Amino acid sequence: MEDQDYETIIESCGGGMWTDDVFPPKNSSICPAQDWDESKYGAYEWVRATKIPCLTDDEGDLQVFVDDVSPNDIKQGALGDCYFLSSLSVIAEKGERIKKIF
Repeated sequence: MEDQDYETIIESCGGGMWTDDVFPPKNSSICPAQDWDESKYGAYEWVRATKIPCLTDDEGDLQVFVDDVSPNDIKQGALGDCYFLSSLSVIAEKGERIKKIF
């Protein structure tokens, strides 16, 4: 990621959607191939945030922040990423920190 430059990324999109070549939307970004467990991860599908109904408003526009940010907003699923989510929870103690990231 250190080789990625925000301005270069924006320019390369040409107004379209960008796909991160360091963290692409494929199974190997979730876990190494030898650890892939279809019964555990097979139900998940890579989608853009705009395709997640609970993140969009009635017009289909992305709404990342609807109310204030809270550590209670973080819900752990089945991916085993509690170490990451706990970090987000600490940052979310001050909601403006999360909003600055976006």
